Amino acid sequence: AKVGVFSSLSHFEPIETPPLPLLLFSRYVVHSEENLSYFEAYYPHFKDRVGVFPNAAPRKFFDAYRETLKKEVKSIAVISNHPPSEIIELISALKKEGVEVELIGIQGKSLRVTPSVLSNYSAVITIGKTVQYCLATGVPVFCYDHFGGPGWVTLQSFESAFVKNFSGRCTPSRRTSDCIALEIFSGFAAVINQR
Repeated sequence: AKVGVFSSLSHFEPIETPPLPLLLFSRYVVHSEENLSYFEAYYPHFKDRVGVFPNAAPRKFFDAYRETLKKEVKSIAVISNHPPSEIIELISALKKEGVEVELIGIQGKSLRVTPSVLSNYSAVITIGKTVQYCLATGVPVFCYDHFGGPGWVTLQSFESAFVKNFSGRCTPSRRTSDCIALEIFSGFAAVINQR
C-alpha cells in the first residue's frame, strides 16, 4: 500500500495500540482529544502524523431530527453492553414509576441502533457514539455508564464530555440509582429546551 491509516478508538485497549515497530503508517487518527493526549505522550515521534477524527453520526440521524417532544419522561432506552449495577437498579425503579424502560445491548435486546429505534423513546441513557446519535436526532441523552458520567448532556457539560468521547470519564463519579432517577426527572425539561 502507498498510504496506510491507523485508527485508534481507545487509549487503554491493547488491540488499539499501533503495531510498532512492524509498520509505519502514513497517518494516525484517534477518536478524541483524550486519546490524542495519550497518543502524543506515548508515541511522540508520531506527533506530526496524528490527528483527531471524532466519532460522527451519519446524515440519516440528522435527517431524523425530532422537532417536538413531550415534556415528560414516558419511555427510556438504556443502551449499553456493560450497564453498571446502579443502572440495572434504575431500570426496576423507573418501571415502578410507570416509565417504560428497555435495555438494549448484550444483557437486553440485541439490535442495531437506528434513528427509528431512537424515535421510540423520550430519552436515552448511554455513552460513546450513541450519544452523538441522540444529539443528532434530538433525543435527550443522559451520558452515564460504567465509568460514571455527567448525566444530561447540556450546554454546560457538552465540551468536557466531547473531549472524552462521551465515555463518562469526564465525570468519573458513580451515583446511586435514586440519585440518577432524581436527575432524570428534574433535568428533563431543561435538556429538551437545549436540544
